Amino acid sequence: MERFMLLEKEYELEKDLSVRVTLANIYFMTDRNDDAMKLYEEALAIDPENIAVITKLGTMYQQKGEIEKAMKMYESALQKNPKNSDLWFNMGILYFNMENFDKAVESFNKVIELNPGDVESMMNLVNSLWKAELYTQAIPYLEQVLQLDPENVDAWSFLNVAYVKESQKEGIDDATRKEYIEKAQKAFDKYKELSGK
Repeated sequence: MERFMLLEKEYELEKDLSVRVTLANIYFMTDRNDDAMKLYEEALAIDPENIAVITKLGTMYQQKGEIEKAMKMYESALQKNPKNSDLWFNMGILYFNMENFDKAVESFNKVIELNPGDVESMMNLVNSLWKAELYTQAIPYLEQVLQLDPENVDAWSFLNVAYVKESQKEGIDDATRKEYIEKAQKAFDKYKELSGK
């Protein structure tokens, strides 16, 4: 508490970047978000290239529902650090919430490219493909999720539906249709087993 009060005093006396960022972080962790945002914005004015500050502001704008500001922050940070998977993930969530599923798919694909074993991002990618009604494209990701996390109930449920939809497509031969139906049944049985339904 004493250190915190000293930081506040130091902030009043100096126009130092590190003091602003440290104090902003403390405010953020103690849910004083308006105070934190003000200091992050001041820090960004001092150092417009500071990726940590840009990222934090993007997250805060996103939480406040200020989507355009959040998008601008993430885009700015990604120009400086295109291999930051957390930024790509946040962009994917933003695009998903904006119902721009094609862009969400691109963003989550980028996360997976950077972190091939990221199950959460794969499931977010599947959700984005699902919303875009691209069920066939979701199948390889679902199969990959289940290799990494064989007890993922949601993945088994999605996979069941995806195989059913594939089996109902026009123009497929009977053998392929039968194969999809068998795979759908297997996925459904596994879903029931894991979910207890």
